Amino acid sequence: MVSQPVLLASIRHAAPTTSVSPTIASLFLINLWHLAFVTSRFGGISAHAAGFEELKQACYLALDIVASSQIESEVLLRRTHEIGQLTVPEFHPVALAKASTFFVYAEQLVGVITQDTLESLVLPACVK
Repeated sequence: MVSQPVLLASIRHAAPTTSVSPTIASLFLINLWHLAFVTSRFGGISAHAAGFEELKQACYLALDIVASSQIESEVLLRRTHEIGQLTVPEFHPVALAKASTFFVYAEQLVGVITQDTLESLVLPACVK
């Protein structure tokens, strides 16, 4: 797992216009999304869930880094949504944990993504 000092160093890095920090943070979040079935057993990553505070802090810090790039924010949401459609049946506990993680990501990135992405990706996922 990426430690807090690594994430803090990436957010404080003097970022040129093509910073890799959002991409690295996005990869961390995708890996965390793949482990959603495990993290849900320990309280999950939502802000009000009981669980590991360090894990939630790392997750929200990575989301802040990803939010610095609209393109990376949309890529993260698309990848977690599309892969989630293919992996397990809809009401399987793993699918529910991954959907919950997707919604945590979407909630934090809603101010960054385009209206089109919101309407075509996030809102239909909410209706399911």
